[in-house]
This record gives sequence, C-alpha cells and structure tokens, in this order.
Amino acid sequence: MTLATSVGTVGRVVDDSLAYLTLTDVEDTLCFVPGVLDGYRGQSFAEYGILPGAAVAVEWDVDAGTVVRVALGSDALREAETRRHAFGRGGDGARERKASDAEEPLDVPVIELEPGADPKGKAVVLSALPLKTRQFGKIVDTSALLPGDLMLARECAPDKMSEMIVKTQEWGGYHSEDAKWSHAAMYLGDGASVIEATTDSMTQGSVRVTSLFDYSQGAHVLRFRRPRYVSDDRQRWRLCIRAMTRLGREYGFAEAVKIWFNVVVRGRTFISEDMRRYANDAVICSLLYADAYGEAVRRSLGEREGVCVPAWLSGSDEFEDIAANWLKISR
Repeated sequence: MTLATSVGTVGRVVDDSLAYLTLTDVEDTLCFVPGVLDGYRGQSFAEYGILPGAAVAVEWDVDAGTVVRVALGSDALREAETRRHAFGRGGDGARERKASDAEEPLDVPVIELEPGADPKGKAVVLSALPLKTRQFGKIVDTSALLPGDLMLARECAPDKMSEMIVKTQEWGGYHSEDAKWSHAAMYLGDGASVIEATTDSMTQGSVRVTSLFDYSQGAHVLRFRRPRYVSDDRQRWRLCIRAMTRLGREYGFAEAVKIWFNVVVRGRTFISEDMRRYANDAVICSLLYADAYGEAVRRSLGEREGVCVPAWLSGSDEFEDIAANWLKISR
C-alpha cells in the first residue's frame, strides 16, 4: 500500500452514503463514503460540511485508488501539507514517487519503534530508573502522545506465551503484519505510565499501571496508535478512567485459553459465529482497551461484536498511527 496525502474539493454528493472529490494536486477523482470522514459520528454529509466545492484534505491509497481518510477545513489543509512534507509523498507527482520509495527522506517519522533506532533528542532523568533502562540508555519520547492512546508491543525474543498469541492470531485469519503484535496497553498521559492487563507467569496476572521505562530496555518493539473517534481531552480522560476501574482484576486466563482452543483445536477464525463475545468479566490486554473504549466512546472494537485481539487493533481503521522516537538519557 502506498499512502499519499493530497488536497482536493468536493464535487458531486450523490446522497449521504456516497460522494466524489477531485484531487487538485494530482488531477484525479475519487469517491468516498461517510466512514472515512475524520471524526465522523453519524452526521449527514451536509451536517459534516461535505458540500460541493468544499475544500478537504485526503489520505488515499495510490495503488488501489481508494480514499482512506477525509478531513475538512483550513486546519486540515495545513495538516495535509505537514504530513506531505514529513512523509515525502503526496502532492505533485504522488504517483511518480511510488517508483522511488527507496529514496526515503531522513526525517520520516518512526511508526514501529525498534530498540536499535537512533534517539531524536535528549532527556534528563534525575529520578531513579530501572537498571536495565539506564543501561539501555533511551526512553520513549511521549511528547506526541495523548491520554488514551493505544500502545502495541511485541517482544524481540518472544516467550512461549507471546509465540502462542501470534500463532493463534495468524491461524485465526489475521495477516502476519498484524498478528505479530502480541500485547496491547493504554497510555495514561502522564509521560511515564500505561495501564495493561499482563501476566507474571502462565497462571498469574492482573490489570495494573506499568511504567513505560519497563518497555525502554531493548526487549520490545513498540507502536502507538490514536483512536480517530475520541475527539477531545474529556473523552480521552474518560477512556483512561474506564480502564482504571478494572485495576487489580485478575488476568482472564480462561478467556485466553478459550480463544486458543476455538482457533487452534476447533479450527475457527475470528469471524466465526461462535467466536462472538458478549460482556463478561474476563480481562486480557486487548479486551481491557476494547471494553474501556466501548464504555467511554460508545463504539465497539473487535470482529462483529466478537473478540478483540492485538491483531485487530493493529489493522483497524478506528486508529491512526502516531510517530514515536527514543530520547537519549543524558543524565
């Protein structure tokens, strides 16, 4: 997939389920549906501001000629320009740049934060740090993160449980690029903490607040994503609070085993009818995020009212990726 960010104008509005826009910088016409509107919450096109002649910013798949995201207004146009320069694509010659993707600019934002990535700044940490973090010499730069952002993680040297999660997600029907993520957590907005449902062993675990320093030790690849339909700080804090109400709950091993059994033993996929999950007290990493999100935003995460796993959170267009970097610990 080759994504580009362009500017355009709304052409014909067929009805509240389909409209067309013309990309002014690459002279192309694309159709789009309400679901790709940035911040869409069930409004009609007219209520949202999608009218003939309206200026929009467009994120689109150059290969498929399909719209991924549409944003309205002058702020969106400025954002489009920023994204275009940051990613080195879109704008004039977006199609031509596809052929030279190998020539990436040096300042492309990092989406997957690898342990070996060079730091992009410095941090003075006067408080005590875990020894492994001091030895690693880098911490996550949280300046671009907001409360309620999703953190996906995978281990560089996965243990048996992580391997089982990855294989189950693959066998359950997810692409390997999404199935490789074995853990999910929620950033709490304080520059240092996430809330997560995690395990200490194959039989013990709970919902707890964990330091980001524990993920700054060279053992994990990280990825941060932001929910598109959480529009303001009040909603972001509500999302965090709903997750915090589950503090101390035991990890839902029975739920995890049930998912594994249905996929590996019974041969089900995550879209099978009997994989549907209704509200219960089970807590695993991705369900902690999904249930808190459902309560705070009144939108469901997961397959057709079914189970939500890290692979679904990785591939879902309910989220957009947030660039992340390391900061070098200078003291």
